[in-house]
Amino acid sequence: MTQLHLVAVLYAKPGREALLRTRLGELVEPLREANGSVRYELLPDERNPRRFVLAERRAKDRGRSARDAEDRQMLAFEAMHWDGVERVEGYRLGQSA
Repeated sequence: MTQLHLVAVLYAKPGREALLRTRLGELVEPLREANGSVRYELLPDERNPRRFVLAERRAKDRGRSARDAEDRQMLAFEAMHWDGVERVEGYRLGQSA
């Protein structure tokens, strides 16, 4: 099975760290269930309390329904909580070995 690694780095606006951490924590389990991830984790940065990393490892060839479910979850998050996010970096990584 070919795997894909997706990494999103979100930076909270000053003073919004606790809210963003809570909301991202609420998002992880539904996304984990919706898209059949091998692994889906929220990793707060220990040195920068405003930085949060969402790391996912999944099969590269997942079905359309899994992608649709994930898209719905992310759109819901954006609609409700995007105002607490200063910036986002996203990475789509393959596996070399």
